[in-house]
Amino acid sequence: MSFSKVLAIVGDVIEFPFEWLRKLTIPPCEPDKYDNLLVIVWPFFGMPVAMFMILKTMPTTAWLFYLIPACMWSFCFAMKD
Repeated sequence: MSFSKVLAIVGDVIEFPFEWLRKLTIPPCEPDKYDNLLVIVWPFFGMPVAMFMILKTMPTTAWLFYLIPACMWSFCFAMKD
């Protein structure tokens, strides 16, 4: 096995968790990457991460108040197709 193949495998192993973290915390924008399940899951993971990035503190339970309308909104996008 060549060194470039080893580097490619190591890169894939390192990139995999970050790719899934991105998928769970950022809603899909491009039509070819759109996934109905990820749109429904986004409010549970994306809202606390967004609050953490904006406020620079750990999210409090205040995001739970926004969870209901965000879930309804994500269901509307998921059922759109």
